[in-house]
Amino acid sequence: MDRETSPVMRSQPEMRTEARFYRAELDVLRFFAFFSVFLAHILQPSNPRDFTGIKSALISFEWDFRNAGGFGLCLFFLLSAYLITELLLRELSRTGAIHFRAFYLRRMLRIWPLYFLMVIFGYFFGLIRPRSVWGFDRLVAYVFMFGNYYTARHGQAQNPAGPLWSISIEEQFYSLWPSIAKYGVRCLVIMSSLLIPFSYFWLYVLFRAGTSLEQGIWTNSIVQFQFFGIGALLALWLQGNTPNLGHFVRIAMLFAGVALWLFASGFFRILGWGGFVPVSQIMMGYGCVALGCVLLLVGILGCPKQWCPGRLVYLGKISYGLYVFHQLGIRIGIRSSNALAAHFQGGSSISSAMLALRIPVALTSTIIFAYVSYKFIETPFLRIKERFAFIKSRDI
Repeated sequence: MDRETSPVMRSQPEMRTEARFYRAELDVLRFFAFFSVFLAHILQPSNPRDFTGIKSALISFEWDFRNAGGFGLCLFFLLSAYLITELLLRELSRTGAIHFRAFYLRRMLRIWPLYFLMVIFGYFFGLIRPRSVWGFDRLVAYVFMFGNYYTARHGQAQNPAGPLWSISIEEQFYSLWPSIAKYGVRCLVIMSSLLIPFSYFWLYVLFRAGTSLEQGIWTNSIVQFQFFGIGALLALWLQGNTPNLGHFVRIAMLFAGVALWLFASGFFRILGWGGFVPVSQIMMGYGCVALGCVLLLVGILGCPKQWCPGRLVYLGKISYGLYVFHQLGIRIGIRSSNALAAHFQGGSSISSAMLALRIPVALTSTIIFAYVSYKFIETPFLRIKERFAFIKSRDI
C-alpha cells in the first residue's frame, strides 16, 4: 500500500522503522471493552413479559443494554488484530522478516500463564462446587484452545473460568496471522478482505443448519474472524497514522458506535432473545456491531491526552487480568449483596439498595485480583517477553 499520508491522517513521531509503538488511548478503549462485557455478565434483568406498559419497556431496554455489552468482546478482537498487524508490519519493515519463534514466545508469555492458572482454578472450583461444573473434557478443550467449540456444543459453564472460551478464538487467530504477514501487505489485504464475506457466509450456513444464535454462532471462530479481518484492514489503511478529526466528530463517532451496538441488540436481536429472527436480520446486526467497533476505534485513535486519564489507562493496561477474573469478582459481588439484602429483609428499599451494591463490589474485587495478578504473576513473564520483542509497545 502507498505509504503517503492521506489528507485525513496526520503522521506521528513513531514510524514503522522505529522500535516502539504505543498509544495510551487504546488502553482506555480496552477498559471500555472489558467494562462492556462486565456489565453484560453482571446485569440480571427480569422477564419483560412479567410486566406491562412502561415497566416492561424499561426492562426490555435493560436486556438490550445488557446484550450490547457483550459486543465488547468483538471490540477486543478488532483491537487485537489492529495491534498485531501493525506490530508485525513494523517488524517486517524494521528487520525484513517475521520472526515466528519470537512471536509465539511473546504470545505464550503474555497469554498462557494467567490463562492456564484460571483454567486449572476453574477445574478445581467445579470439583468443590458441582453447580459450577467443569468436567475433565472441558478442561482438555480449553487447554488445547478449542474452548469455544466445546462451549458451542455443551453450553456456557457457570464457572469463573467459563468466559475464557474467547481466548481460544484469539489463539487460533494468532496461530495463522504471522504466516500470512510474512508475505507482505498485499497478502494481508487479500486475506483480511476475504475473512469478512467468508464470516457472513459461514454465519448463513450455521443459521440454516439450526445453530443457536447465542451459543453456536456467537462462539464460532469463523463468525468472529470478521472482526479480526476488519481490525487488520484498519491497520493497513491507517499505516501507523491517526485520523485528523475534530473533537465534535470524535465524540459523535463514539456515541454512534455505542448506538449501533444497541441497535444490533435491540432491533436486530442478533443474540436471539425475543423470538425468531431471520438470517438477513442477523447478518445486518453483525454489520452494525462491526461498524460500531470501527467507529469506536477510529474515534478514539489519536484523541487528545486529556481524554486518557491515568487511572483509566492503567485499568486498560491490566484489562487482560480484569477479563480473566471478572466472573470471580461478579460471584463475590452477588453473594455479598445477597447476604446484605437478606440481613435487611425487613425493608424492601434497603434490600434493593444492598442488591445494587453488587456492581461496585464486583468491580472492586475484579480490579484487586487483576492488580495483584499483574504485579506478581504477569509482570515477571512480561519482562521475559520483552527480550523477544523487535518492536516495543508499552512499558511494563
